Amino acid sequence: MRTSIEVADIFRAVGPAYRAAHAGHLSLTQLKVMTAIENCRTAALGGHVEACEDCGHWRIAYNSCRNRHCPKCQGAVARTWVAEREADLLPVGYFHVVFTLPAEIYNAVAFICALALIPLAKRFGAVKIHALCLLTSGIAMMLIPQLTQIHLLYGAMVGIGLGWAGMMGNPYIMLVDMIPPSRTGIYMGIFNIFIVIPMIIESLSVPLIYDSLLAGDPRFVLEASGVLMLIASALTLRLKMTTKVRGKFRSSP
Repeated sequence: MRTSIEVADIFRAVGPAYRAAHAGHLSLTQLKVMTAIENCRTAALGGHVEACEDCGHWRIAYNSCRNRHCPKCQGAVARTWVAEREADLLPVGYFHVVFTLPAEIYNAVAFICALALIPLAKRFGAVKIHALCLLTSGIAMMLIPQLTQIHLLYGAMVGIGLGWAGMMGNPYIMLVDMIPPSRTGIYMGIFNIFIVIPMIIESLSVPLIYDSLLAGDPRFVLEASGVLMLIASALTLRLKMTTKVRGKFRSSP
């Protein structure tokens, strides 16, 4: 049932004057929100005809703006979301702290790890180092949803940084030793294709299973990613390297 006065009614009545009085002080996002709420379920957004198959009665229903700030069309969704979050609350007294880390820190960690991996790959072999990097990254991803202190999150970032640095360098080291120099460009191009294809598959598949298999919880996405990293680490150890010696290739354990 429609309330006597809605936010949209207020925006339509005094919105133009308010925007004129505060011109230059409202962001583009704020202006878009006001416009969306004003036009929500009006002829401005178009509509559709609803008809009863039994009595033949029909009516015109205007489309919703679908803006997440709109209290009319997104109110039920917001209440559902709040109820789901309340269901996650623990039956004890505690403080829920949300924090983020600057992207520069992660980039610095990955850069330092990439440099540190070069001598390690030469000494112990790229296969073992790559498997270790995937292992640390998988463990870090699985632990992140459980961490409650920021200094522990820095440690997890080191693990993910090792995994990212390993993926950017170790596979190329393993590939260079296994292909003829005359065809390096061809094989590198094929290798890059097989880097992009999993990214495309991930972008298309995760939205399909996010709600059904992962319960719409980003923590489960991290944990599933960690499991896949651990599987990749185990499979990496099964690789048999070949090295080129006097124009021929020989296998090495």
